[in-house]
Amino acid sequence: MKKNTIILLSIGLTFLFSCKSREDKIKDVVNEFLTEINDQTKTLNKELMTENFATFFKGKSYYLSQNWDLTVKPDNDSIILVEAKSKTHNGLGQPIEILQGFYLTNTFGDWKIFDSYKLVADHLDFEIVDTQWDFYWDRDKDAIFKDLQEKVKLEVIVPGYGSYYSDSRKGKLKLINNSEYDIQRVKILIEHFDNNGNSVNTDKEYVSNIIRKHGYREFDWYTSDCAKCYKQEFKINFVKESN
Repeated sequence: MKKNTIILLSIGLTFLFSCKSREDKIKDVVNEFLTEINDQTKTLNKELMTENFATFFKGKSYYLSQNWDLTVKPDNDSIILVEAKSKTHNGLGQPIEILQGFYLTNTFGDWKIFDSYKLVADHLDFEIVDTQWDFYWDRDKDAIFKDLQEKVKLEVIVPGYGSYYSDSRKGKLKLINNSEYDIQRVKILIEHFDNNGNSVNTDKEYVSNIIRKHGYREFDWYTSDCAKCYKQEFKINFVKESN
């Protein structure tokens, strides 16, 4: 009897789910996804996402939200847009309203999320000079960022040097932008080492002006109070440092 009851219950649940409208099924996917990422005690169900989106989203920081309201906006038979209006907090801890988007596809059978809008937090420590940047979806932004990391490089023009009468050091660098995007306000981290290879000082230099795509800028750097500084290593700071 107990076995028959379980079978009947399973059949009933299957029938109930099959009777749900396409819109309800899609909302269920997004609602479950948002519920799980906003509750640290829950494990994110990978079946809610395509394999590519799961790989993209893994390890990313994102905006927490609560009390979301979902609206389904059909695109075509195999791609659906879901908007989620909810509450979150800005960097100052103040409550704000946020509108996020999710693209879902049923190409792989069940409805799965394959892209998002304003879900992943933007921690760039430089500016991409593009009026459309805020309108790009998260995976597009991620692809552009990775491309910039590969194609924006530093070249040493004049190695660090100083004088016998001064503790300061200076030199000259070239910032090369071989990407398809103009950038500006780039931060360069400079680490100084002594004769034994020990780190003795760190400093920053900023390239505030625009570096055009497939262009470059040469600039001087200067560090004071660096008597033991013998050589330098330079790094472009693409991502804001965690506090």
